[in-house]
Parts: sequence; structure tokens; C-alpha cells
Amino acid sequence: MMIRWPRSWEWDILATLMSERLARVERIGAERERLSEAAVEIGLARRYAGMLHSPRRWYRARAAENLGHFGGEEAVALLGRLLDDRDETVRAVAARALARIGTGETARLLARTLEDPSELTRLRVAENLQRVGPAAEEPLAQVLSRQNGAGAVLAAQVLGNLGADVARAELARAARGAASTDLRAQATLALGKISNPGDLPTLLGAAEDPAWPVRAQAANALGMVGDPEAVPVLRGLVSDGEWWVRLNAARALAGLGTPGEGPCWSCSAAPTGSRATGRRRR
Repeated sequence: MMIRWPRSWEWDILATLMSERLARVERIGAERERLSEAAVEIGLARRYAGMLHSPRRWYRARAAENLGHFGGEEAVALLGRLLDDRDETVRAVAARALARIGTGETARLLARTLEDPSELTRLRVAENLQRVGPAAEEPLAQVLSRQNGAGAVLAAQVLGNLGADVARAELARAARGAASTDLRAQATLALGKISNPGDLPTLLGAAEDPAWPVRAQAANALGMVGDPEAVPVLRGLVSDGEWWVRLNAARALAGLGTPGEGPCWSCSAAPTGSRATGRRRR
């Protein structure tokens, strides 16, 4: 009896069904492993690995999406090359596929792409690095250590969202001395999200930064840490010349509860003339 080789559309249906099943069993290691092995045995992974070289962008995108579900470690290098694809949609799908595989190597490939010239690609990669989780912390800290442009700013943002305690030293170094105002501000906010009391001196120093966005994020961060020792500094920021700094400082004081109540009331009762020059920034 002759065995018929599946048609193209039959492969696609099989890939869709298997991807949907894999998505449902994502946290069940044994069953996921069996399905991934089956995809390799029947040639499904090999078929879509070949499609990554197609001249048609939608073929490349579909292949990357499927390999993110059942390609495994063997597909990482192939998907990594698509992060440099000429088409932005393909790059985005490849980033999502790598995040789904979620190994240390995929995190390194994604972190490298944070310095892509395309802002949209950088934002999508940052989102997917956050999905990778703790495995992304070390590669992100390396990007941050270079303090180079928008990639470092996004690295600081993701590290803060991940609560990456291992990156505190690099974040503190950026908050204290980065040339970029955006990076100092984002590193300061990230330290606030991590909320380690050991970073309080860095945050108090950021409250005196000459750039108002850094002072505004310092007020935010001090409120997140919630240490009453920050009350005098926050009290001073409530009289800052910039509206956002004043607002964030007032919110931080209110969030401190009883230790911040007195300063909050005294600030609300104070004359506004000394603050009249501050303009509200959006």
C-alpha cells in the first residue's frame, strides 16, 4: 500500500492543532515534551525550519510562530537569525517565538536586539524579555552595563518590572552616573520597584538630580520603598519647581501613612507662591 505524503495545507492544519494543544499544556512538562518529540519525529519541525528561508514574509512568520511552540532548543539559532529579518512583522513573531521557548540562550538573543534601530522592534523585544522571566535578568544587566542609548533604558525598565535583585548594582550605577537623563530616571524607578532598603541612599541622591524627570522618579521610588527616613527629602520635593515632582512626592508621602501625614498636611497648607513658576509637564 502506497503511503501518501501530506499536502501543504494538511501540514498547516496539523501544526495548528499541535500548537493549540501545546499552548494548553504549557506548564505540564511531560506531555509537552512528548508532543514536541512527536513534532520532530513526523518531520513537522523540519518542515517549518525550512520555511524560515522562504522569500515570502508570511511563510517565514508562520514558520517562526510554529517553531516557538514545538521547535525546542534546536530552533533557537534559526529563530535568532530572524531577529535581523528585513521585515518588522517577522522580527516580532521571531521574538515572541523565542520568548515562548524561554531559555537562557533565547534571552541573550533577545537582549542583543534591544539595541535594534527600530523603536517598534525594541519595544516588542522588551515585552518578550519580560515574558522570559528570571532567565533574562543576566543578559539584561549586561545590556544595561553598557549604558548605550534606548536599549539600556529598556533593559532598566524590564529589570525593574522583573524585580531583578541581581541587577541592583548596575541599576544603582546607572541611576547615579549615566549620561542619559532617561536612563537615570528609568534606573531610579527600577530600584523603587525592586524596593531593597539597601538602595535608599541611591534614591535619596537621585532626589537631588538636576534633571526633573529623575527627581520625579526618585519620588515615585521612595514611595515604593516606603522608608520613613525619606520623609524629609519628600517634604522638600513637594516644593519642587516641577509639577510632576511635586505630585509624585505628595503621593509618596500619602502612601507612607502616619509618618507622611504631617508633612502632607503642612504642604497643602503652605503658600503656593514659591511653587508658582513650576509648569505642569505631560
